[in-house]
Order: sequence, then C-alpha cells, then structure tokens
Amino acid sequence: MTTSRHKSSMMKGHMPDLKAVATISSLPPPEDIFIDWILSVPEQQCLETAARAQIAIIDRSAAALDPNVIKLRTLLVAVMGDYN
Repeated sequence: MTTSRHKSSMMKGHMPDLKAVATISSLPPPEDIFIDWILSVPEQQCLETAARAQIAIIDRSAAALDPNVIKLRTLLVAVMGDYN
C-alpha cells in the first residue's frame, strides 16, 4: 500500500490495514522499547505498578491497535504476573 493510498483510505473513513501500518511504523521494535522501559524504572519502584501505569497510557492511546503496541502491552502484562 502506498502512502498516498493509505492517506486516501483514512480520509474516506476506512480503517487502515494494521499489518501495513506495522511495516511503515516509525516505532522501534516492541522488545527494544520494553528493555528501555524496564531499565528506566527506578530500582526502588515496584515494577508491577510501573507496568500498570504504562498499560493505562497505552490503553488511552490512539496507537493501541498497532500490532507492535499490542506486543509491547503484552510484555508489560507479563511483568504484572497476574494477567489482569
């Protein structure tokens, strides 16, 4: 899908093809984002609480349906351990 075709389909109210969006995404791989996130959490902070906060941000985001964002969210859920 070309960029102009992608823009055209969005302007007509059609949902973009999520696989196509993932291939043109400017985000780094979700595993890289996860590693950066986990290393950025202060040592004294609870990882589960920090993961819940990040998941809440993702859930409010327009990018929540991006396949890479879904994968990142899944990694964060795994940190919580209870899968809620």
